Amino acid sequence: MMKYLFVLPLLLLMASVSWAIESEAGDKVETLQKSVQKWERMRERANGNYSYHVVTSSFSGFRSVTEIVVRENQVSERRYRETNRNAPRPDGAQDNTEYKWVEQADQLGTHQQGAPAKTLDQLYQQAAEILKQERPEHEKLYLRFDKQGLLQACFTVDTRIADDAPLNGVRIRDLQLRYKSPNGKLFPASWGAPPLIQTRDLRPLPGGYGQGSGTLARWIEEHLQGDKH
Repeated sequence: MMKYLFVLPLLLLMASVSWAIESEAGDKVETLQKSVQKWERMRERANGNYSYHVVTSSFSGFRSVTEIVVRENQVSERRYRETNRNAPRPDGAQDNTEYKWVEQADQLGTHQQGAPAKTLDQLYQQAAEILKQERPEHEKLYLRFDKQGLLQACFTVDTRIADDAPLNGVRIRDLQLRYKSPNGKLFPASWGAPPLIQTRDLRPLPGGYGQGSGTLARWIEEHLQGDKH
């Protein structure tokens, strides 16, 4: 009798732990789905024009940056640069911030270095697949979003590896959406999104951006002036 009294609480504990794990996984899936919906709205407004960075680094001092540029929902460029803070260099020399190579159009994927040329939609799909997978106890899952609520990371790490454990999944930063002016010219990424609510008047826009509302004209002029300082 005492044996069964001991086993019952243990089974209840195991069931509660299992429910907690399933609940946590379900919450992550739901959060990702909400992020997808938000991304789809923002992507449509930007006409599928944006860029992001994939950064890798090592305790040995090596660092690489891959920039993925997307135009109208298709990857149009892939740029790559790398540095090594521990590599010997002449006195006074600075880290090289120039791109080591740039791929465009049919050149995409011709270099083995760097992150793959993927749209953010493809990275969301990859993240969804990661959340579906069963993970062994030695793997830890990370799911992160930026301040806009958009996907920033979804990867697993082998906790048995102390230094430079490989990250299996998605990890991006510096997502910047690019918005088109009425004549199709792209606004600088640093300007962010143009005003959503605008007046209905029509006038020439400063900066060679075509014709648009007075609201849009003032927004452009403010940023043009701000860029001068």
